[in-house]
Amino acid sequence: MNGAMFVDGDNICMHFKNSKKIHPDEDIEWEDLFFTFETQGVELTMKKLYMTTYGLHPKGANNLLHLGFDLRPTEEYGGKSLTDGYLMVDAMDALDHNPIDVLIIVSGDKDYLPLARKARARGIRVIFVAFEDDTAEIIKREFEFMDITPYVKFEYLVGNGELNVGEVVEVSL
Repeated sequence: MNGAMFVDGDNICMHFKNSKKIHPDEDIEWEDLFFTFETQGVELTMKKLYMTTYGLHPKGANNLLHLGFDLRPTEEYGGKSLTDGYLMVDAMDALDHNPIDVLIIVSGDKDYLPLARKARARGIRVIFVAFEDDTAEIIKREFEFMDITPYVKFEYLVGNGELNVGEVVEVSL
């Protein structure tokens, strides 16, 4: 099965808005996520990551390119990111012009429901991948959902990996 993955980098980074900034190239084990889909018979023939330009460092961009992502820098207008719109336009174009059996949307944003419903109406399997706490309930009810937390590096979840004696760390997976 041919799969297309569309990543809303802004949405994934937003999960950590109250702590240090996540680096999508270093803090997520993308290769493990890709392998999970490969074991399900999904060949990722398209991987696109969308993110506002201020959120992506050149080194991070290079690392993501080495992972096979097609990077799509987006912009803000009036304080609102246009990432969702760019992702949806490209995804619809991909659905119209490429043999796609599985659409993977890496975001928990309900703004992607029209895209997901259109793809499903065409017989395409749709999977959302995101942090469970940040994913709209309607997405989890209507579509396949995969929590991305197991693919976040453990060191990121607990800090630098060094714990002081007697320090208690809560990690929910």
